[in-house]
Amino acid sequence: MPRRNPDHRARAVAVAQAVPEHPLEAALWHYRRGTVTSAVVERAAELHDECREVLRGWLLATADDEAVATRTRTSIDVIKAYRHLFFDVNVFRDHFDLVTWAKSLVKDPSNTPEGLQYVRWAVMYGIEAVAYMSGLPTYVNAQDVQERAMIEGHFRGLSGRDAAIDSATAKEALKHQQVAVAQAAVLSKAAPPSARDFAVKLKHREMTSSIEVVDQTTEVLH
Repeated sequence: MPRRNPDHRARAVAVAQAVPEHPLEAALWHYRRGTVTSAVVERAAELHDECREVLRGWLLATADDEAVATRTRTSIDVIKAYRHLFFDVNVFRDHFDLVTWAKSLVKDPSNTPEGLQYVRWAVMYGIEAVAYMSGLPTYVNAQDVQERAMIEGHFRGLSGRDAAIDSATAKEALKHQQVAVAQAAVLSKAAPPSARDFAVKLKHREMTSSIEVVDQTTEVLH
């Protein structure tokens, strides 16, 4: 079954001969024909005409309309109207459907590189990345940064494993892996083992071994 476009309601309104039944769609029908409309739908239509690539990123990054409204200082009614009329995320049946749609944007010359990055960052990194791209305050704590650096470094490092060992790709992969290892070490120190962890180690460690055969790499209890 073919997926509908996220703006399927706005497209239907554009070709409708009669006024649609839904209030938001009816207001858009009037707005597009220069007759009586609502301020909420008028602003939503303006945002679609002027900022659709940005709004697309915000709505993909979170399902919370209130968060989008608060962060962008936009009326929540406008955000809800925009979502209903111009970017219905419910058309995506699952994550794979969303990824397929995102890849199709590259083939549309009306999409700018910045607009494509909004979509990519929204899907991969969430609302804080979209806020950063929009020039708005972001809320990222140090542990989030370290975890992201560890994850990115680890998988970027793995991506170069099949390259020739002395190639530029392999050297770049090694740098990413070193970053991952460094961040992993910092994170492991930030969350020291609990008393339960020590108890499990004691339970499974042979405490009667002579000093010569004790594993010198294990932790020492003081």
